[in-house]
Amino acid sequence: LTREGRAAIERLIPLARTITEETLAPLTAKEAATFLRLLAKLA
Repeated sequence: LTREGRAAIERLIPLARTITEETLAPLTAKEAATFLRLLAKLA
């Protein structure tokens, strides 16, 4: 990656983590694990 690309990733990773936390917040730990496992199957 270019320097600009690495900088963009460094800026976006915290945002992605926040979005993931907000998305999974309504789920129990077990539900979140199941959801992530199902997403991995689709990937």
